[in-house]
Amino acid sequence: MINLIFIIIYLYVAVGLFFKPKVIFYTFPLLTIFDNTRILVITPSELAMIGLTSIAIANFSISKRTGIFNNYMPNVFLFISAYLTWILCISSYHFFVGNDVSFFNNLKDTMKAILGFLFVLSCGTFLNNKKDLFKVLNFILLGQIISILTALACMFFLRSPMALREFQTFFITAEGFQGTIFRNPNMYSRYLYLSFPILFASLPLFTGIKKNLLYFCLFVGAVTIFTSVSRMAIVMVITVFVLAGYLYGKKFIAVTAIFVMVVSLIIMGGVTDKLKERFSRLESIENQKRIIMLLTSLSLIKEHPITGTGAGSFNKLMENTGLFGDDLSKGKAAHNNFLFLAVQFGLPSAILFSLIMFLIFYNFWKRRKTRISGPFSIAGFITFFVFLGAGMSSAVFGLDHFWFLLGVLYVLQHRSSKLGFWNQSPLDTLATQNNFFAQYSKQFTI
Repeated sequence: MINLIFIIIYLYVAVGLFFKPKVIFYTFPLLTIFDNTRILVITPSELAMIGLTSIAIANFSISKRTGIFNNYMPNVFLFISAYLTWILCISSYHFFVGNDVSFFNNLKDTMKAILGFLFVLSCGTFLNNKKDLFKVLNFILLGQIISILTALACMFFLRSPMALREFQTFFITAEGFQGTIFRNPNMYSRYLYLSFPILFASLPLFTGIKKNLLYFCLFVGAVTIFTSVSRMAIVMVITVFVLAGYLYGKKFIAVTAIFVMVVSLIIMGGVTDKLKERFSRLESIENQKRIIMLLTSLSLIKEHPITGTGAGSFNKLMENTGLFGDDLSKGKAAHNNFLFLAVQFGLPSAILFSLIMFLIFYNFWKRRKTRISGPFSIAGFITFFVFLGAGMSSAVFGLDHFWFLLGVLYVLQHRSSKLGFWNQSPLDTLATQNNFFAQYSKQFTI
């Protein structure tokens, strides 16, 4: 039955891409809940990314100013082009010279390294006005609500606030949760906290029940992240609230959220004890294995500094050391984005990736005070910051939800400062738009 549901999701994506690609773009945050469902190599969200990117390239037109180039600084696009070319060339080289890595693993890691950037470049095709923005925001909010309510239901029926951590095996083996973000508490936490910055930026745009639901996601979602007992996730969610409170001038929200999280931990004593235990394990053998992985990776980089070892080779090389037992048997990958690239695709790929990250990161920061689009630039800055933070302890290239958010926020910082973006019909007047700007700016003084 569940497999049938997954097949229906794939059919929905395939048919939607053919008839209504914008609908697939709007509902993308819901597809990323099934981020680990793989049929025919790719997940539903990866299928959507490939389809939407192909459509964007096919529809590219400079005269109509749709597609790619008009949304990005020339130097960013130049470095992304160089990065994509290098990854594809190195991947092809290792595949054809006889690398013993399977075609599936080669394709999977190559796709991880390039698909995100291609998708980010394509988002401008589908996000053109306020109507598109509100639909995207509504589905981001819906995805958050569904995820949080599912987590709360699991806690209630399994009678444990730490259900996502304690019953991890159940979620992996239970047919109903196979392939969803609930198979791993880290995945669930990332899905939530990566969306928090854009929810902060959207606060002035929502009213009534939607605004209350947004607060529900921020506060209750943060508490469920704490109960996942994921060390990096807890650090990242606190970082999000501190940065958002400071940069948006909404310190009260940040302080209140952190207060609610702390009080919840005190009430749920078991969660507090589990957190202490997990943070105390930083000196344990588990952490030493990560150090061994780091040192082994550096040695491999030294041996293959330019061409790397080939896409899909990381786990096999780690297993060959004999130092990790069965830890890598289920595909546990590099615990660092830069190692993931440098080992498999050579140092040039990691350098190009770092340059792209810096340029986009700086561009978000530089535009944080831009009229109207400033809040979205701040959201992009924070989202990017926590992604880089998470990427220091895990290879998170496969976070399709992040690439979607990055694409949306990058387009918004360029387009939403213009009157045309907020026009929904020819009847809109300049006075109406200026009034909207005034109200929005009044709520977010940056």
